[in-house]
Amino acid sequence: MSRRPSVSINDGDEFTTTELVDVSVVAPPPQPKPIGEAVRVELSNDGGFKESKTFVLYDGKATVPWRLQSSRDGTFTKVVYVRFNSESGTVVLTLSDDIIFDSSKPVLAGVSVGARRSSLMPVEVFGSRGAKISSGISLVVRGSDTISGLATLEIRSAANKPSTTVPFSQSNASPSSKVKTMTKLVAVTTKSKRLQVRLIDRAGNSSAWKVVVLR
Repeated sequence: MSRRPSVSINDGDEFTTTELVDVSVVAPPPQPKPIGEAVRVELSNDGGFKESKTFVLYDGKATVPWRLQSSRDGTFTKVVYVRFNSESGTVVLTLSDDIIFDSSKPVLAGVSVGARRSSLMPVEVFGSRGAKISSGISLVVRGSDTISGLATLEIRSAANKPSTTVPFSQSNASPSSKVKTMTKLVAVTTKSKRLQVRLIDRAGNSSAWKVVVLR
């Protein structure tokens, strides 16, 4: 059974929060002579392979640790180039894969409390037992993320309480074309007088928790 050649960074993830990744490769099936079979794989962060490292293939496969190129140039999409080599050094095949490097935290610009809108389905936030349930409340959350974009909003009543996760979807958001600033309205049902809120971007970076006092 012939195998399909491929290269994948972090199992095909779209984003990474660290420059250290895993690169998985599958070599093409053996080729007719004089090319032959790929026995080594060469990795580089540039297409000219000026600086590269070579790894041995086992059964035509390998998963190796790799460091992406630094983002000091402001380019967040990182490309890893892969070159399969035969025993004689002949290049069998060249492939590449890319991933977006995002280590910056989203910005939680502000959280305000307002009256709940009837069009919003409320989410429950765990609070103190026996306390009166606060209803008719909505949170107006504003935040931004300059690279991967905002993904979710997390709400909790205290650090030792479970968080409620709300998608930061386009349906209830107002994105900016430049800095991806968004405003999210969330109806809340809780027994707590205080809530903690933070934002998570699509890469998994999180903002600091912000305390909100309910009135």
